[in-house]
Amino acid sequence: MARSSQAMEDTMVRERFLSGDDEVYAWLYRKYVNELFSYGMRLAHDSELVKDCIHDVFVKLYGRRSALAEVSRVRLYLLISLRNEIYTALKKSNKSGAVEWDNSTEPLFSVDYTAEESLIEREQTDERQRRIRRALNALSARQKEVFYYRYTLEMKLPEICEVMGINYQSLQNLMQRSFRKVRETIDGETTEKETSLSGRKRNTGEGGG
Repeated sequence: MARSSQAMEDTMVRERFLSGDDEVYAWLYRKYVNELFSYGMRLAHDSELVKDCIHDVFVKLYGRRSALAEVSRVRLYLLISLRNEIYTALKKSNKSGAVEWDNSTEPLFSVDYTAEESLIEREQTDERQRRIRRALNALSARQKEVFYYRYTLEMKLPEICEVMGINYQSLQNLMQRSFRKVRETIDGETTEKETSLSGRKRNTGEGGG
């Protein structure tokens, strides 16, 4: 959906929801529940916890309709709400230290990139896809999170800033480091492969002589 169409839809949904339209509330749940679940599983490897948190997000939304009054992007609001619910739930349940945390403030974002991911699909050759997939999976949790928002959820940079709670410059720096690491990983594999091929050619040539 185009950005302008999405904005119009958000406005319509917000107005109908604020007026007490329960059909819109049910529609919101059906529209976003699968995306929210997929996103939630990146934050917590516990499907029941994620489902409970999604339930809590919509229960709170229903009980506080006025919360949407100042919201211009419904999807972004739901993603941030779910992120907060999951982090709160994980902090409460992490008494045994079972969850791995990033800088002791957030659990590590988890993504295993496959050939189906949109960023990888844009590359034409199988070998290129494999290299990009390996490079993306070598990123830190924070770097993977940025790529997930930007290329899987196709979010704008200001939206990513809101979700991650960082300023625009910090996001740009993080993305630049991420792209640099991806390029270095791919270039390193290319150099290693070329060196290996060159060595085999020399050995073949020497043996043939």
